[in-house]
Amino acid sequence: MKSERLVRRVEQIHLGDDRYLDARAIEMEWFGGGADEAEEDFEDFDEMETLAILRFDVDTAEYAQLAKLGMVDSVPGGDDETDRSCRVSFRTDSDLLDDAEETLREEWEASLEESDEEPTIWNDLDYWELLSID
Repeated sequence: MKSERLVRRVEQIHLGDDRYLDARAIEMEWFGGGADEAEEDFEDFDEMETLAILRFDVDTAEYAQLAKLGMVDSVPGGDDETDRSCRVSFRTDSDLLDDAEETLREEWEASLEESDEEPTIWNDLDYWELLSID
């Protein structure tokens, strides 16, 4: 499966519960194929197979915010001195996207043209699950 990576700037990342991370660069990686692929090929795509990966950096305070929301491992109590800045990776698949799969694809294709339009799926963690913390 072919994958491509792009780096784009977003104004915010939606965490859920009306919480957001500030502007930053995100790395977008697409595995779902291009618009020129036959629709039947995409329909055969396994529901749980990763369609895309989203990566971005967080600082210690942002990591703690992600932990409060249950998106990453909890921060042990009383350990506020530890630097928890890191790079987090999230993945999505057809099951996580529900009806937003076409929007994800459209936003990817717009990003290929270096569109300045703010995405709605690529920066909304409601559609993603944690893959790794580096």
